[in-house]
Amino acid sequence: MWEIPPKQDERILHQGVDMTKVIGIIGFAILGGVFLMVGCTEGPEGPAGPAGTTDCIQCHNDGSEIPAISGQWAVSNHAIGGNFERNGEDCALCHTNEGFQEYIATGMMISPDNPSAIGCFTCHAPHSMGDFSLRADTAVDMDEGGSFDFGTANLCANCHQARAVEPAVGDNIEVTSIRWGPHHGPQGNFLAGDLGYMAAGLDTTDPHQNADNGCVDCHMAAPYGAQAGGHTMKMAYEYHGHDVPNVAGCNTADCHDGGIDDDTDWEAGGGFNYGFVQSEVMDLMDELRVILLAEGLIDEDDYVFIPEGEDFVTFTLEQAEAVYYFRCVLEDRSHGIHNPDLTVSILEYSIGLFD
Repeated sequence: MWEIPPKQDERILHQGVDMTKVIGIIGFAILGGVFLMVGCTEGPEGPAGPAGTTDCIQCHNDGSEIPAISGQWAVSNHAIGGNFERNGEDCALCHTNEGFQEYIATGMMISPDNPSAIGCFTCHAPHSMGDFSLRADTAVDMDEGGSFDFGTANLCANCHQARAVEPAVGDNIEVTSIRWGPHHGPQGNFLAGDLGYMAAGLDTTDPHQNADNGCVDCHMAAPYGAQAGGHTMKMAYEYHGHDVPNVAGCNTADCHDGGIDDDTDWEAGGGFNYGFVQSEVMDLMDELRVILLAEGLIDEDDYVFIPEGEDFVTFTLEQAEAVYYFRCVLEDRSHGIHNPDLTVSILEYSIGLFD
């Protein structure tokens, strides 16, 4: 009789034992799964996964909007005149990207180690906010007093406002700096109708206070290429050797409604010389400048005159008022457009102080 060799028999027997164990393990796993299914209920849905490229392509796409805005910004005064080397604590807020971001986020004034020029991420934070909304658009408490609340232009007013003048306008004050005054950006103060120091009887009516978004409505109106409007923020562009105003933001309902044209002949009251207000303001500024020079209160560069060898000059109240208002209009640089009534009023007031 043929017999299975002992070694082969042992091997088959061994295999049979292994299969029994395997079958037992599988059965136990199935039974355990049934108990788990019976004893558990459905839990809350987990968090959504990352959006992948859905958010990214809002900016990083083949469209023309971002390149167009970049081209406009590249020729803006913010891009080419930032002076971002001025990164001391008192300057970095408005002259550097890092200083402005820190101030908006924490209210702190810093001196960044590696300052960069004002750019897209100064005003926007798309990678953290997910869109091109502004870093801040809340009302601004002005350094010289008063509040600025013009929608999206509120971001602008963080810098475009008069600095707190030291010493404040008053009687018998000692002025130690030739740069005494509002510094370089009182545009927000004019638009809000509050220059900090306001003499009695001034006309604070401002027809431009009906602009919901202030600066933005006019300076960032529909662009003319990369020459005016949009992110150039320029109000005029050069065409065949002369400047042409971009009045797209002015000729809107509730504003001038087509009343401003692009005629740059000032004698005709065209362009920004609407109602000859710029002509009037420049004439008044010339008159006041002659007076201040004759009184020895300013020098030929329109700074405060401090005699050589002296550390300060003493102003009476009237002298301080006149110099302050003169330098406010000078630094506003709109020749009265930002607030025609207030501008004319403070110049006439200042001239009258010397009658």
